[in-house]
Amino acid sequence: MWWAGTRPYDLYLGDRAVSLCDGEELRLSLAVEQWEAGLAAAREELARRADRRRVRVWLSGALCRPCVLPALQGLRNRAEMLKVAQALAGERTGLAGRCRVWLERGANPAVPMAAAVSGALLERLTDEALGRRLASITPWWAEALNTCLRGPHAPQAIAVRDSDALTVLAGPAEDFGFAATYFLAHGREAAAAAFARAMLSADLPAGPRSIWSLGSAPVGQPVSCALGVLVETWT
Repeated sequence: MWWAGTRPYDLYLGDRAVSLCDGEELRLSLAVEQWEAGLAAAREELARRADRRRVRVWLSGALCRPCVLPALQGLRNRAEMLKVAQALAGERTGLAGRCRVWLERGANPAVPMAAAVSGALLERLTDEALGRRLASITPWWAEALNTCLRGPHAPQAIAVRDSDALTVLAGPAEDFGFAATYFLAHGREAAAAAFARAMLSADLPAGPRSIWSLGSAPVGQPVSCALGVLVETWT
């Protein structure tokens, strides 16, 4: 979900952590107990800054979950795909209560990828909760996936670990037909093990794979993506 604007701040919001980056400069990194506390901390930090730049909000895998829709015949356009996604997202993602969905940019028409988020969270974010205008609201796993697909050697599968969840996306290039969210992976070895189990479920032939991990402190060599100063990758 995107709006036009100039270069904004990047805010990561999860149920366990919040981070605010200004390019490669980390301005805020806190452990929190719920996203509401993270939102309040981010608003306080932004209020200290005299500029009025917009904010790109990147949601954790627990707050915004992927949903691969069935390849349905007869859907004429993305608006019809969105209606199907809205009807199926709650059941397919496990999000409780009312949720909102959108189709990720670049989703293959044959295998549409939707992102689902709690309606209550989305309303809070779009109701001036940060005291600033928003440039976008996007799951961070989508940023990791799109960054991979822009590279010269796109993986067949990617696992994206953040403060809340491990999001696994897999399939042939740009036709990612498998998506799952796990809440078990804490630490590098656990993430790799959960990724391996997910690949057995996806029943894909061997191919290039990548794990992306979003931490709470700057890494040695930033990755060229949003929040890249906090990102480590390995295969």
